[in-house]
Amino acid sequence: MMKLILENWRGFLTESNMDLANEEFFYEDLVLPIESELIEFIFDAQSEEEREKTFVYEWPYPVDPEEFDEDFSTEFFIRLKVGPEPRATAPINVVGSAGAAEEEDDYYGYMKIDVKVEFKPGTNLNDYRKDLVGQLRNTLAHEIHHLTQDQSLKRPECPTLPKQEGKGYVAYFTSACEVPAFVIGFRAEARHLNIPVKELMKSYLDNYVENGKLDLKDAITVYNSWSGHSFAIKQKGGL
Repeated sequence: MMKLILENWRGFLTESNMDLANEEFFYEDLVLPIESELIEFIFDAQSEEEREKTFVYEWPYPVDPEEFDEDFSTEFFIRLKVGPEPRATAPINVVGSAGAAEEEDDYYGYMKIDVKVEFKPGTNLNDYRKDLVGQLRNTLAHEIHHLTQDQSLKRPECPTLPKQEGKGYVAYFTSACEVPAFVIGFRAEARHLNIPVKELMKSYLDNYVENGKLDLKDAITVYNSWSGHSFAIKQKGGL
């Protein structure tokens, strides 16, 4: 894989282009090209069998000098899986996770994002293209933000985040590392759908209430946590 010269990369660290306080910011310059490539694979050969592909990308954002690794701070990879899910409660669903690659991965040592596009058997993905693209964009922005919170792609002056306290949806949705990631993801999807971010947050939580996963009081708690989050005050040491 292509490696950048360490001296040149360190020079780039001083030129931050991560304006988290900007309510329009969602890592657009990275998310949109990746989205385009993943969408091409998703719709290229629809099948009832699971398909998988790995994509490797250069990392364009500043990295904390204390965490910078000459080998692992210049690139990351995305593992995309597309396949049917018999237990699905919606026609399509996009889920993701981020972290360090494991020993069995081809790119062990690098940071990775896993993306899974699930659909009810027999679903024509073309019928849900707008929704799928929106969910994918949300997932990519959300998980890319997680990459900036830890290890070899940690952004400058990002604090060490406390671990999630408690279990369940409320604890997860309001945890220190998840709140800003959700905000970033909703910014991305709201841009695609051309609706206000807070409207999208409400719609997302309404689905959890309707499915009995959250009661109304808990949904309001989560919504207030998301909608009240500000990157402006915490720009240097923020989440």
